[in-house]
Amino acid sequence: MAGRKGTSLAATTNERVEKARADVELASSSFLYKTLKEHFGEKLDKVDLANSPQEARDACRTVLTKLEEKLGERIRGQPEMIHIPLMSLVLGEHVLLEGLPGVGKTEIVKWLAHVTGLPFKRVQFIPDMLPSDLVGKNRIDPAKLQQMAPDAVKWVSGPLFTSVLLADEINRAPSKVQAALLEAMGENQITPLGQVSRVVASPIHRAALKLWWQKHQKDGGLLGLPTIPPGRKDLVQFTAFATMNPIEQEGTYPLSEAQVDRFAFKVDVPYPPEASYHDIAAVVFGGGKPPEAMEPELEEEDYSLLFGKDFAALEAVLAPMYFLLLCRSFLLPQIIKGDDYVHNMPMFDPRKPLPELGAGVERVYRIALLTNVKTPAEEGLLGHDGIYSQREQVDIRRFLNRPEGKEYRELMASRHCKYVQAGASPRGFLKLLPASLCQAFLAGRDQIEDEDIRSVVHAVLRHRIHMDVHARLEGVTPTEVIDTVTDCVLRG
Repeated sequence: MAGRKGTSLAATTNERVEKARADVELASSSFLYKTLKEHFGEKLDKVDLANSPQEARDACRTVLTKLEEKLGERIRGQPEMIHIPLMSLVLGEHVLLEGLPGVGKTEIVKWLAHVTGLPFKRVQFIPDMLPSDLVGKNRIDPAKLQQMAPDAVKWVSGPLFTSVLLADEINRAPSKVQAALLEAMGENQITPLGQVSRVVASPIHRAALKLWWQKHQKDGGLLGLPTIPPGRKDLVQFTAFATMNPIEQEGTYPLSEAQVDRFAFKVDVPYPPEASYHDIAAVVFGGGKPPEAMEPELEEEDYSLLFGKDFAALEAVLAPMYFLLLCRSFLLPQIIKGDDYVHNMPMFDPRKPLPELGAGVERVYRIALLTNVKTPAEEGLLGHDGIYSQREQVDIRRFLNRPEGKEYRELMASRHCKYVQAGASPRGFLKLLPASLCQAFLAGRDQIEDEDIRSVVHAVLRHRIHMDVHARLEGVTPTEVIDTVTDCVLRG
């Protein structure tokens, strides 16, 4: 009897290892991993950033450009729908895709996971959904429970534990499910009832990071970056893409304005232009198998079995995550070990004063700040108590009294801005700045230019500007406010 049980256990273990191997093979065959091999050589863990940071920058920029071109082969006629999701992966931010059914919202996320080789999960939100359906639950083994075994109760991770999450029709789930997702988005962790917090990371990444840490913590990690310590929630690659249907409201739980503000980007997905319909049909019906994204179904210990036998598989699994972190370190300093920054000559260095960071950074700040302007200064500057502190109002008055404040005084009395009930908060600025930096990086620039701001300002701010009731009567939209403010700031 014992022999049969041992044989069955061995067979089960072998099946899990083979499943894990299939996931690794899917990652190693991804377009991103093959492109990294092409541009960084056969030894990704031997890249020397200290002596050739500019070469690494150029290589990263080239890889991202090729990724965008690859995405464009599948998604036709909607460049913003390609550009913003790719940018969100680089920045580690989250995206809300709003559009009518059938415009390709789900397709772009699946294709993005496919070409990058990152773990992917799709969740269809429904009204009777529970938070445990998303985050996971404890599973009890009755046989082990009778024996009082310590592992009788085992945590089983939900679909939230992944790198790329598609939350389809997020407004169809109750608010408690939405709250679970929002915690993961904001903190990169979830807190099950009565338990300690758990870092949101794919089981395959958790297993790979632990073994990589054991082997390479002295030598450094992939792509010249230090090895990531296991459990660092701020360095976890987790990006949520949520979709919404704007016309159907029955059986939905609309996201509040505060919840929508948690998303760094909001993309309004329109119908594609008429000229692209033939291209879409050619892609869909032109043959070839549909994109297959890596969707791990095993637990961390199952992947550890494989990595213990095949250490080379670690590189294929971790390379995409390290590459995105490398790109991020060129934009903003990243803390990898202790309190030390990884400085790859970032475009934004917080140690420098604002005047030394270039005019682009100040313009980003002014655009986010002035979306709050509603009424002329003599009426209290803003017309809303509590939006700005007294010190901030003094700073704004001083600026408006300077000669270059003439355009802003005109802006405050403009037709569009007088209907603004509340504009972008400091979070809006903190999202617009990295997005502008990323756009400049992709364009091959070291500083933010006006065209970089114009390219991303709508996706970052359109869901952060709230209009009053009179705006609907006059037909004024947040997009017009953003255009007015941006033109005024960049013109000045």
